[in-house]
Amino acid sequence: MEAKGSPTQENAFERLQTKGLEAVKEKDMFRALAYFKQALLQNPHAVSVHNNLSNIYTMLGNSEAALTHLYEALRLQPQHAESYNNLGRLLYKQARILEAIPYFEKALRLDPNYWEAHYNLAHSLSSLNQLNRAAAHYQEVIRIIPEHPIAHFNVGLIYVAEENYELAQTHLKKAIEQDPTNIEALRQLGQVYVQLGHSLDAMEIYQKALALSPTLGDVNHNLAILYLRQSERAKALLHFREALKQDPTNDTAKHMVMALSNTESNNAPSTYITQLFDQYADYYDEHLKTKLKYNAPGLLRNAVGRCLPTNPTVGRVLDLGCGTGLCGIYFRDMALDLIGVDLSSKMIEKARALGAYEKLVVSNFNDYLIQPDLEPFQLVIACDVLVYSGDLETLFKNVNRVLLPGGCFAFTTEILDSTNIESAEKNSSRYYHLQPTGRFAHTPTYIHELAKDNQLSILCEENITLREQEGSVIRGQIWVLG
Repeated sequence: MEAKGSPTQENAFERLQTKGLEAVKEKDMFRALAYFKQALLQNPHAVSVHNNLSNIYTMLGNSEAALTHLYEALRLQPQHAESYNNLGRLLYKQARILEAIPYFEKALRLDPNYWEAHYNLAHSLSSLNQLNRAAAHYQEVIRIIPEHPIAHFNVGLIYVAEENYELAQTHLKKAIEQDPTNIEALRQLGQVYVQLGHSLDAMEIYQKALALSPTLGDVNHNLAILYLRQSERAKALLHFREALKQDPTNDTAKHMVMALSNTESNNAPSTYITQLFDQYADYYDEHLKTKLKYNAPGLLRNAVGRCLPTNPTVGRVLDLGCGTGLCGIYFRDMALDLIGVDLSSKMIEKARALGAYEKLVVSNFNDYLIQPDLEPFQLVIACDVLVYSGDLETLFKNVNRVLLPGGCFAFTTEILDSTNIESAEKNSSRYYHLQPTGRFAHTPTYIHELAKDNQLSILCEENITLREQEGSVIRGQIWVLG
């Protein structure tokens, strides 16, 4: 009979440990459990066996047995970093995150280079939205294991959440280098490139994601928008259709499929307008001024000024679709009380920063106008807003209801070119057309008829250049009715 602790017994113990670990790799947890139990009989004081048994019981869902072995491991070796890490991991799995964190921290005090404890602590802190602390521990993982794909991915997500897109780009690219099949990393990097203004890079990344999974609705949607910006309308239509197939409730895709396939519509969905301008808010003003050479608010203000008496102060002014407040800058001087209404909360935030408005409201403008206790206005303006509605009958009726006697309604429209007027005039006697841009153009005839129906006189009708787009001039009109 072999003496306890003899080489033969030690060899048997090691063989059982090895066989147990091999069974784990083969995902045969019950066979692994049997080997580790036999190993424990050979050496009841082996801390490594208690940790292995704890891991097996955790995977089998027996938390009580897992905890028992971890506590025994720590009784046998109170300064064992792996046991503290495993105890924290078990508590994390039970959603006891606040209890888990001190155990990960204890493991790191014992072994500052224990990458798994850094990783688990980072994950716990991220779950509690303590992103700066989490990022620091993910960076420690990367310091110890520079090519760790999940650490790069997770810290990249943190930088995305913090809108630090340059650092997010670096780590997401590294995650994809290590794992080119990480679809979520590809999706996130595509969005980062969009935020950085790198449209061609974003398109390339989205295409890689779709090569792995062609039915990703959001990726098809985002790629369609980028193709639209590149004036590749056929490709944009293809991807909008796929996005709509994956999500039939996607109003933006639905609207753009209609626009790009020359299908008539009455109005753009509110969700489309909200999503469009929420995404556009951060660079809206700069894009309009530098890329589109947009000066419609100033032209509209000049037109209103020519139609008013010598004293330009008109009292209450309502800015429909106020956006970032570009009209507020021009009309502030004539308003005693300036109210802005817009569907996009992010655009309203930008307008609020101007300090030009007495009140700003997130709302569909027709919903706002039909409030029973709404105080009337001397002037209602809508600059570059009616392009998101084809049928204007309800709007005109609602505006007319809230105008004081002698009040004015001032707005801009895009004017139909000659190739579209005929089809528009056949549209149930309504004179508008949904263009491939997703915007509506209106005929002057339609505005004249609406003015007449609402007993409004046309004080100003002026042809203007609204902006430049894709190398072409967009023709429009300024109207002042009263």
